Amino acid sequence: MQKYFIYLFAVVFGFTAVNAVAQDKLIASGSPNYPPFMWLEDGKLHGVSIDLAEAVFKKLKISAEIKPEGTWQEVQDKCREGKIDILVGIYRNKQRLKYLDFTAPYLMEPVMLCVKKGKTFPFRKHDQLRTKKGITSVGESYGEKVDSLLRNHLNVKKAPLNECYKQLLDGKVDYLIIGKY
Repeated sequence: MQKYFIYLFAVVFGFTAVNAVAQDKLIASGSPNYPPFMWLEDGKLHGVSIDLAEAVFKKLKISAEIKPEGTWQEVQDKCREGKIDILVGIYRNKQRLKYLDFTAPYLMEPVMLCVKKGKTFPFRKHDQLRTKKGITSVGESYGEKVDSLLRNHLNVKKAPLNECYKQLLDGKVDYLIIGKY
């Protein structure tokens, strides 16, 4: 596998610097569709990352409410606007450093390419992906090098995660870029 897709990325808590001291109870949110780390069920966020965040808040005696705030992109937008104080489980990149302070990573997650069964193709260098169609989830970042590669050299579009899977299975794209877990 080509080195650009083998990097491990840290999943961290991101804190908005401005809004966190302005209220008694902090608002936290995350991706509603990233199991086993986070997912939306019965109007609440569940998962390993949510459990960890709740344990950290309790240990540090931080009053915080973890609640769903829309799609992953909407959650990030609301955080940038100061409507959410803490993002649970977000990869660090230069753009996000402009509005978030990050904790130390609590998990390292590899990024991988998924292809439809029976539709494999040779892949040793990213150049072999130039003639292929890729897809990844809206609002995702995989670090500066991979993001730059996707943006400037490959044919990769973004869609909601369920749509990514559908397009891969329907043969409309050749590969899906996604976190391994």
